[in-house]
Amino acid sequence: MVPVMTYRSLFNADGLRAHRAATQVAAAGPLRWGLDGQFWSYRDGVWSPGENDVHGRVVAALGERYRPAHSHAIRDVLRATLAPLEVLPVPRYINVPNGMVDWRAEHAPRLIDHDPSFVSTVQLPVHWRPGESTCDEFDAFLEQSVPDDDRQRVWEILGYLMMSGNPLQKLFLLTGGGGNGKGVLLAVIHALLGRHNVSSVPLTDFADSQFATAEVFGRLANICGDIDTTYLERTGQIKALSGEDSIKGERKYGNPWYFEFWGKALFSANALPVSSDGTRGWLRRWEIVRFPFEPLKPDRGLKARLIERASLEAIAVRAVLALRDLMERERFDHGDSATEAHHEFAVRNNRLMAWIEEEGYMDSTSRYERRVLYNAYRFWESGSGGRAVSDTTFYERIGQIPGVRTSRSKGRRLIWGVRLNRDAVHVDLMGDDPPEPEGGADTRVDTERLF
Repeated sequence: MVPVMTYRSLFNADGLRAHRAATQVAAAGPLRWGLDGQFWSYRDGVWSPGENDVHGRVVAALGERYRPAHSHAIRDVLRATLAPLEVLPVPRYINVPNGMVDWRAEHAPRLIDHDPSFVSTVQLPVHWRPGESTCDEFDAFLEQSVPDDDRQRVWEILGYLMMSGNPLQKLFLLTGGGGNGKGVLLAVIHALLGRHNVSSVPLTDFADSQFATAEVFGRLANICGDIDTTYLERTGQIKALSGEDSIKGERKYGNPWYFEFWGKALFSANALPVSSDGTRGWLRRWEIVRFPFEPLKPDRGLKARLIERASLEAIAVRAVLALRDLMERERFDHGDSATEAHHEFAVRNNRLMAWIEEEGYMDSTSRYERRVLYNAYRFWESGSGGRAVSDTTFYERIGQIPGVRTSRSKGRRLIWGVRLNRDAVHVDLMGDDPPEPEGGADTRVDTERLF
């Protein structure tokens, strides 16, 4: 332990003894220098941005001898001597006020003591108290708002949002008309994660603003409701929010830095957004949850009751148990409702899928010369007022659709798996009339394989 010195001992005839003063400031509690260009301090079980804390320590150390120039000198020494802090996820543990929840512990989650060595930079505001209360009212809310086969997925999403890190590389979207429960669920999520751990950058800002990504640095989640579903021309920065891509953080008049966003991005909208990107790399990142019902009788006090302490504590425990199941499976639970939501999203974002379903169907025995298919697609786009992609893009994207494959035959490049209606294309290399799909068979594109 470094002894606390009086401010007089921090000065000599030459002026401030900056290194000694910096040592005293650092000795007042765990302190690090972040790669984002700011100080971080440890208090009450969590590392947090510590600019104000450092300022207070400097003022306390210098007392009446405080001068801005002295503060700058001490900060320079601290930046050069403190251990770095990278702001990384701690995926095995969930930080809560009464300890660290080891949610992957054998048999059941267990609570252990806080320690600065975890280097945890986010702490949920909800205590871990398993077995003390139930979440019956939240269950009733889900019954009114989400289809039966989608409720387990909602629980898994809640648990996944509580965890730091995004190993499944997912983005989340809640869709449905007004008054259907999306706002209530978002309020519960905000209260569960803690508003100080959440940013609220709109979806389009990530595509259009150079400063938007800095807002998500170190956050457990970025949550934005009622997003603008304007057509998205650029999706690169948005895809980077799902992790494993380096993001450039930049603040006005500050030095840029690079980081990986390990939180999760969640948006809500009345309608599904549409983008120029219909690739599997875009589609597979999304978990789409529909809220198709409207409450028979709106309960104005429901939101307030669901974010009460006892309710949130019960929700947290149930969500962590769902997280254990999710991460053992490494895939979100998908019933018919999830499949249908994802199908609609895929078709809206990939015009080739919309063309196939409108002009034909999937048929593994069908083959066409690829130029024939491209011309049929261009003809369809011209009639529907759309803008056809280039032939190169067409061949690349149609090859990513499940059930489609390519081959060569006698110098011809063929595409298999798509059967177009006779009025859509008149040249079929097989030379026969296209058979009708078997009765009852689902001949749509199997978009669930994309998610």
